[in-house]
Amino acid sequence: MKEKLSIITLNINMYNKNSKIKRNTDEVAKFLLAENPSLISLQEFGNRSFNGDINGINLIRILENNNYTIVEPYIDGKNPVNVRLLFDKTKIELVERLPPLYSKFFVNRQIGGLFKTLGGIPLIVFSIHLPLYERNPKEKRQMWENIISFAKVKQNKSIIIAGDFNENSLNNNPTILSDKIEELSNYFKPASEKEIPTWRNKKLDHIFVNPELIVEKYKTLENTVSDHKALTLNFNLEV
Repeated sequence: MKEKLSIITLNINMYNKNSKIKRNTDEVAKFLLAENPSLISLQEFGNRSFNGDINGINLIRILENNNYTIVEPYIDGKNPVNVRLLFDKTKIELVERLPPLYSKFFVNRQIGGLFKTLGGIPLIVFSIHLPLYERNPKEKRQMWENIISFAKVKQNKSIIIAGDFNENSLNNNPTILSDKIEELSNYFKPASEKEIPTWRNKKLDHIFVNPELIVEKYKTLENTVSDHKALTLNFNLEV
């Protein structure tokens, strides 16, 4: 048995108080829903954006009215730099919320869930947003170590890790821990376009999947609702 699903991930840029983007809550919701994703992974989320153009509570309400159910981190930070994970309840269901991959710091930037499809096929998904190395070098190194340790463990389930890693290996300006992208790729497959930047001239946003997951197609989406491009992945699950 094969089931077809999809995910979209986007840093929605609610933390940038100097943003010049002209948008509103309805436009963000419309963009996220346009691809009819099975799962939505969001970074830089809060109840309200710094400049007041997005109401996070209303955004979630719109998504819930379109059959999505939200999974929240164990705690939220006071600033809109939290993550969210939503799933289409007509396609999959949540079995349990998973603990963060790194529990000492930045718990608000990690949320995972164990899901199962309507046909009973299990799936693990994490939405993550790693900090900048320059501000939190020790914590970021440890977060990467935990992600890679998790990826090394063989599991009998398909797994997706999606979000803003704040890590770039493009051009001549790689981030300090860009080698971690390649290290993770030894265990999980990159499932986004490697050479297309997602923020200015850098590719900070990534999707990684374990070998058990069957990738159908992926793409990078230009948009007018964030300073980041969105990533989408269509995939198949088989028993």
